[in-house]
Amino acid sequence: MLYDEEGSFIVEANLVVEMKPKEADDPSLKVSNLYREEMKSILNDEKSSDVIVTVEDKEFKCHKAILSARSEVFKNTLAHIMVESKSNTIVIKETTVKAVEDMLKFI
Repeated sequence: MLYDEEGSFIVEANLVVEMKPKEADDPSLKVSNLYREEMKSILNDEKSSDVIVTVEDKEFKCHKAILSARSEVFKNTLAHIMVESKSNTIVIKETTVKAVEDMLKFI
């Protein structure tokens, strides 16, 4: 130990920090991660999609049930007798492809 001029002491030490992935401690997180990966795999799944979200020149193949369950806006758009619900196409204007893609990934 060393003391400075004011009588305080200085501790010199080596510090080692070990990090463990949370999955190692909590099996429920493994299930959560698996679920997330499975949900991501259906984004743009042409076989089971039933609605197309279009922005600029990009089309995202989506699922009405998932969009409706996760977003009140999509729920209202798809639930009522509107052009979008009849045509199974939702056109989003005045936003970027990246913003819509990120939103759909979040949903």
